[in-house]
Amino acid sequence: MRLQELIDDIHKNAVEHGWWETARSKPEIIALINSEWSEALEESRAGHPLVWLGEHDKPEGIAVELVDGVIRIFDYLGQMGIPDMSEGEVEDLYSHARLGSGTIDANLPEVIAWLHLRTSETLTNDLPILTRRQLLTAAMIALRWISDRGLDPIEVIRIKHEYNKTRPYKHGKLF
Repeated sequence: MRLQELIDDIHKNAVEHGWWETARSKPEIIALINSEWSEALEESRAGHPLVWLGEHDKPEGIAVELVDGVIRIFDYLGQMGIPDMSEGEVEDLYSHARLGSGTIDANLPEVIAWLHLRTSETLTNDLPILTRRQLLTAAMIALRWISDRGLDPIEVIRIKHEYNKTRPYKHGKLF
């Protein structure tokens, strides 16, 4: 599946589940993405593995929370309606996400701090194309970190996205 197809499918699911009934500000969206990065750190602090199944077979774990941040990024990009990226742009993002010898050998707290910074940097610009590039760079770093730990990050996205499709309308929303 091409990146744009995945973005479109994730956004379609979010719309169908009521997440875009009311407009959201860019700061709120960025805060929600950052909350997912923090939840990954909390999974680690609780001693949980990269992936595990919780109540009702809900995917949980460090990698799943990182993927939740990526899913929120993809949903937002779908909402923004920015034209598809070229293959060269995608390859450039993958290359940019590589550190050192091509792996991200930073520990999780370092990666989380970096993801918070990269995600929050989008608040300093008003250019949709730059926002897309900054958020996709954060997403690729999260996915690369997962991959470097022996998991297929696209498969983790697929599993969590399929689970999200089964969730109730506006799940977890109090109002």
